[in-house]
Parts: sequence; C-alpha cells; structure tokens
Amino acid sequence: MKSTAIRFAILLALGVCADRAHHLWRILFLVLLVLYLTQWIQMRGYAVAVEIHRRQRHRFANQLQVISGWIQLGRVDRAERYLTDVALVAVQQGSLGKMPLRWAYALVRLDALAERHGTLILWEAIDTVAYQYRMLWSLDRTVRHAVLLADGNPLQVTFSGSSFELRVDGIKRLPSKHIMGVRWYQDNHTVIGSWGRRQESLGG
Repeated sequence: MKSTAIRFAILLALGVCADRAHHLWRILFLVLLVLYLTQWIQMRGYAVAVEIHRRQRHRFANQLQVISGWIQLGRVDRAERYLTDVALVAVQQGSLGKMPLRWAYALVRLDALAERHGTLILWEAIDTVAYQYRMLWSLDRTVRHAVLLADGNPLQVTFSGSSFELRVDGIKRLPSKHIMGVRWYQDNHTVIGSWGRRQESLGG
C-alpha cells in the first residue's frame, strides 16, 4: 500500500512538472511520465503472475492434505474420487496459461474460494472465452454467490464465446441475490445461472 502511494506521488509530480514546464521540458516530463507509467503496468502484470503461481502452490498443498486425510480415515474411495476430480481440474487449468492475466488471476481466486468452502469448480470450454471485462465482473459475482449455496456440491461453469452458464446440483432453491444480466432457473434439483445468451441471440 505504501509503495502504491509513493508511485502515485511520483506520477503526480511528473504530471505537475509537465503542466508547468516550458515547451521542451514539458515534452521531456511527458516522456518520463509515459515511460514510468508503462513500467508500472508491466510490474503489476509480473506481480499478478507471481500471485497466481503462489495461489496454485497453496492449493496443491491443500489438496494433498485432503487426500491424506481421507486415506487416514480409511476412506480410500473418497480419496480416489477427490483425486479424480483434482486431476480433471488440473487438466482444465492448463488453459489458464493462455488467458490474459486478469482472467487467469480471477479464476484462480474463485478456485481458492471454492476450496475454502469444501467444493470445486469445473471450468468447461475455457478456450472459447471472448475476454470482456463486463463478463468477468458478472462471472465473479455469480460464482461467488453460487459457492456459498453449493453446500459442497461441485460447480460447473461452461463458456461459449461472450456468455457462460453455471450449474450446481443438489440445490433446492434459487439464489435470492440479483446479479445484473444473470438469469437463474431450476431444473429438478439443479440450479442454473446463465449470462450473455440473451445478448448473443439479440445480436444474431
């Protein structure tokens, strides 16, 4: 937080100098301002990449503890089932490396949230995502709300271009929270939340 404040102060100082300086000095200060801002953006990208790696290592350690716990309890069947789910998620997350850092970081954070609540998220068709900030904003809020209601049941999120669909089995009631653009409906004991499909059909 302190380093961010210092960076803002430097940017502000460069901006003030560029505003008050004479013509040639103004150009120099503007160039310095652009270079410093570019470096800051690059450093933030590196920081996000490091944070993603740190969270993935932490998740791996947690998964090993869960598997070890089931084996110690004599529940080898549960350990095998959990290991299968983890392996499936690991294969799917291979696509995260191809995503923009903002998206990869958001999905890793959602995975960590799901694990803290005793469930996991199955990401389907990640390679089809059309990266939109508004879509990511809705996805983050939809998944966070569904994780709280999942009661340990896995979440399945399927992407299709600029839309996504979330499914959770074993829930008997629809979520009460309204999220802009998300349509909730129920099929037996499966709660489904979709976003973007209406926009795509209107656009087509």
